[in-house]
Amino acid sequence: MFLKRKNISSLSDQEIIEKFNIKPDHQYISILYDRYIDKAYGVALKYLKNREYAKDIVMEVYAQLEEDLAKYEINNFSSWLYVKVKNASLMRVRREKPQLFVNGEKKDLAFMELSDNGHHDIEEKIRLEDNLEQLKLCIEKLKAEQKTCVEMFFLQEKSYSLIEKELKIKLKKVKSYIQNGKRNLKICMETALRSKNHAH
Repeated sequence: MFLKRKNISSLSDQEIIEKFNIKPDHQYISILYDRYIDKAYGVALKYLKNREYAKDIVMEVYAQLEEDLAKYEINNFSSWLYVKVKNASLMRVRREKPQLFVNGEKKDLAFMELSDNGHHDIEEKIRLEDNLEQLKLCIEKLKAEQKTCVEMFFLQEKSYSLIEKELKIKLKKVKSYIQNGKRNLKICMETALRSKNHAH
């Protein structure tokens, strides 16, 4: 068993994932866990600033790993894991941090930091608390379908399926509107930030 584990440890992330998909075995998960536990913890701690919360997030992510490996096509495990831990951490931030006000109503704005890849760093550049007016303007600029779906999903915290049912549109369309709306919000906020910096 030790020899077998040693041989597996020498495989690349992609090779381990491929072998897991052929024959699911928890030892593959254990290898990935050992390989990336420190990185995952570091990412979670960066966003949560709390050691216990960070440990919880890491355990949650790895508890889901077998299911995720079977569900998603992961071509770069390190980048995928970064995003997975980051998003899970930001979801925890949404639950733990006080909500902010937009248009006189309490709104949770942490969703602006959620990203579909690990390369955008808008959360490092923009303090949403200082940009509420700009955020409101950017939301208003979204196309009607995107604005509605984004508000329902992130601000009202409704599921994809519930939005699909209420708006009577296909699930694929719901996901598309949300992803495109989120991307357009990021672009809008980044553009506003650059304009503000140039003005100074």
